[in-house]
Amino acid sequence: MLFRKTHSCMRLEYRVLGLAKEDKKECNYCFLDYNDPTLLNFDTAPATHEMVALEENGGYADIVFICKDCKRDYDNDTLPWCEECGRLKRNRNRCYCRRLAKNKSTKSLTAEELVAQSFGSRLEKKTSELENELSTTKEELKIEREEVAKFQEKSEE
Repeated sequence: MLFRKTHSCMRLEYRVLGLAKEDKKECNYCFLDYNDPTLLNFDTAPATHEMVALEENGGYADIVFICKDCKRDYDNDTLPWCEECGRLKRNRNRCYCRRLAKNKSTKSLTAEELVAQSFGSRLEKKTSELENELSTTKEELKIEREEVAKFQEKSEE
């Protein structure tokens, strides 16, 4: 994994990517107090960025979403880090590194595959939207041409 030495522990290095506005993701770092069930609110802020931590072999070590306020805390180095694995702690108080170690048998995507997958899904969505818009525009144009033709026929009479 790609680490950077800071303070007393090794930390993963995260690459921060902007998130498209149409992507509806929630922040993984907004605080949730798991110890007080009366305060639990699972609605976190909408994410504005995607963060990817890479392994040395090009696979991913962590993929997360972060809101603008938590990103400011990340930039100021005030988000808590896991001492065991070097990941940022989810919801500012938990790391799932033990659970992730058990599930490590799943295939790792390379950074290029991950970015391509992310951009690919955005492109597919945008292409679909544009195809719908084109279809609607063609239909409107067809109706307008028919109206012009009817108008010309009445004008000639």
